[in-house]
Amino acid sequence: MEFLGNVDHDKLPAYYAGADAHVSLSSFESFGLTVAESLSAGTPCVLKSATALQDWCGRDDVECVSDTDSDSVATAVRNVVEFSAPSESVGTWGDVTGEYESVYESIL
Repeated sequence: MEFLGNVDHDKLPAYYAGADAHVSLSSFESFGLTVAESLSAGTPCVLKSATALQDWCGRDDVECVSDTDSDSVATAVRNVVEFSAPSESVGTWGDVTGEYESVYESIL
């Protein structure tokens, strides 16, 4: 695997679209921007069921794993490469900020 380092903004969508799957097993995420970018490009995702990544877990084009051992992750990757194109939009920044605003208003 070749490390690309910083990728030009104009080339990034092609890399997302060219991938068979996006895997993010992060234990610390506040949103999952790379997940949104991957899904927008039509690339299914394997995610760790933790932090904000679990918010993506209900989608048809995402498979979440609670165990990140190699067998669980490999099985999830094999599953998602068989998924069809994303069935729903990832939303807009307006949608996201509106949801966050509602949460903050509910706790004030």
